Amino acid sequence: MIDADSQHSTSPATPSTTSFWRAAPVAVLIFLSPVLTELLAGIVTISRLWLLIPEMAVYGGAALMIREVARRQGRVVDGGRGITERKVAVGGRASP
Repeated sequence: MIDADSQHSTSPATPSTTSFWRAAPVAVLIFLSPVLTELLAGIVTISRLWLLIPEMAVYGGAALMIREVARRQGRVVDGGRGITERKVAVGGRASP
């Protein structure tokens, strides 16, 4: 009979694989932060897509700082709180 634990690989992960999985969330965060804020809101059009490159430094840097502070303090960042504060700040209406 084959033991369930013996089927799993016991060899350690290679350094390149480990570093990829550590850097992947950071890269996704840097890329998605300007895409979600600028592109989906319609501020940047497809013809001006190159403008997202400098925005990655602005939005991505801020998102990384927030992520790092939250990780060091052991907290989970709540996205709903920011949305609620924004809605209260603009009086409950969305800007065009």
